[in-house]
Amino acid sequence: MNIPATLQADNIEAFIAGVNTMSQKSVKELDKQTELVEEFNAANQIGIEVDVKKDDGSIDRTRTRSEAWLMGTHTAMIILDGFPGGYML
Repeated sequence: MNIPATLQADNIEAFIAGVNTMSQKSVKELDKQTELVEEFNAANQIGIEVDVKKDDGSIDRTRTRSEAWLMGTHTAMIILDGFPGGYML
């Protein structure tokens, strides 16, 4: 971790607390997304019909082509028929 040279000794604790807070938020989001993946996979099999809300707000009915998975440490994803790449769960 790079600590800015201008950081004064009296606010280094605040700096470290901020870094730890960001880490706690990241851990909470990871837990939330991991739970979403696990619940989806436990309740659904590959090939089920799902309704997908597209970015423009329209709804398409399609089928899953994969189990859900976690992209990196932040986003639950799934592969769907008719959609390129992964789609956010």
